Amino acid sequence: MAFRRSAPRQQRHSHLNDILWRAMKRAQIPAVKEPVGLVWQDGKRPDGTTILPWSRGRPLAWDVTVPDTHTDAHVVNTVREAGAAANKNNNNNKQTFQNAHLTD
Repeated sequence: MAFRRSAPRQQRHSHLNDILWRAMKRAQIPAVKEPVGLVWQDGKRPDGTTILPWSRGRPLAWDVTVPDTHTDAHVVNTVREAGAAANKNNNNNKQTFQNAHLTD
């Protein structure tokens, strides 16, 4: 049942990723979505990256996360506080990306 309620999550992810990519283009920063050959140490790819170096000779990479507010892990908190799932994912992402490194 939760799967059916959270089906639009992939659409929201794609839409948010497209917004970030278009913002880069509008700022005249060359960028690509789902770059080939660029992976996190855990084997996952970022959702996008700048083509030109951003800082210390490395590109800026982004990864969009859309939490599924209908999963058992989030339901308990989201019924008490609006934005609880997003806040939890934000804290998890901060910890993850502080330790993440891109490899080519």
